[in-house]
Amino acid sequence: MSAKSPVMKKWTCCLFAVFFITTISYAQIDSLLQQLKRFENGIFFRSISLVPVTSGGLIYFPHLQELIKTAQLGNPKFYNFIFNNPFEIGIRSNDWFYSLNASLPAFSGGKHFNQRLGSAMFGIEKTMFQNDNYRANFYLGAGYYAYAFSFSKNEPNRQVAFQNLFKTSFLVTPDLKNRGAMLNIGVVLAHREKSKTAIGSYLRLGYWWGLQKSPWKAGTITIVEAPRDRMGLLYLQLLVTISRNK
Repeated sequence: MSAKSPVMKKWTCCLFAVFFITTISYAQIDSLLQQLKRFENGIFFRSISLVPVTSGGLIYFPHLQELIKTAQLGNPKFYNFIFNNPFEIGIRSNDWFYSLNASLPAFSGGKHFNQRLGSAMFGIEKTMFQNDNYRANFYLGAGYYAYAFSFSKNEPNRQVAFQNLFKTSFLVTPDLKNRGAMLNIGVVLAHREKSKTAIGSYLRLGYWWGLQKSPWKAGTITIVEAPRDRMGLLYLQLLVTISRNK
């Protein structure tokens, strides 16, 4: 797990750089070939880019991190990095953006663990600075998150009859779940819309902050004296925006 993690992060950073540099180059060429047009209103759709993993971050739950450390499941830092797949639809009125956002869980784990993060929220975005090619925006959103974590240990060598597979206990923990309301605060660098139908890159750096400490649950299993955790997530998203403007 520790050997794969640096390689995965290296390739992810390279893909981020290649895709963003390509879109920047396109914007620069486009600005030279046509006169800038200003569109007052529009509708838009955002999603992950052609690069598979372009939305990820570092998630933190204090009690979960302590449990991982106490149970000697490895370095807790390995469990911080997580991916998801966000989608947004919204409207723009001059320099104001209003959007509905949903993110679907993506596989985020290693050889012995798996974690999933999904969310739904409403967001408001305001352009603070702009030039011919870019907008620099401030983003504020509020919504609901759902997080799940499971861990499995190496199974000992043993024989199990095929018909008994679903009757045998294995070394896999139940899904630990933490859910609650949260705020989303971010800063954005995005391409400006230059035509009635426009496509551009959208880069957002931000932080999810749980509004309250939510208890850990495990499905039908009752956790005695379940601790409460406040979720924190520092994230980076590189998305593609498709907009229709007028």
